[in-house]
Amino acid sequence: MNAKVEQKERSHESILQSAARLVREKGISGAAVADVMKGAALTVGGFYAHFSSKEDLVQAVLSNTLTKREQTLRAAAEGGKGLESLIRDYLSPRHRDDPGHGCPTAAMVAEIARHPKKTRDAFTGKVGAFIDLIAAQVS
Repeated sequence: MNAKVEQKERSHESILQSAARLVREKGISGAAVADVMKGAALTVGGFYAHFSSKEDLVQAVLSNTLTKREQTLRAAAEGGKGLESLIRDYLSPRHRDDPGHGCPTAAMVAEIARHPKKTRDAFTGKVGAFIDLIAAQVS
């Protein structure tokens, strides 16, 4: 892979991380593109080299953050931590007091209904996977 492609991938990941943090802290509507790009240490003009719209960014953040959360839950479940451990971690002061790294579901749920069907369906599918993981721990 050449240096230009690698740099674009690093920039893309930086934008996703910045957007994920801002969405968790301020909600979807509070995560302005200018602030996302500033958090990624990039110019606003570079946004469209990575995403076609803010909605495209929202969908990427949703997919990325909820997939990571699902992987964390799955690893905990497969590691035998059990449901109590998952709940205690979720309700911990560390998790509660750091919204920028907290639960993406809690950050997005209040606003997701006002987004296009594709975004709502992706959100519902990911949350459904969480429910399935938790339900398996109860059985």
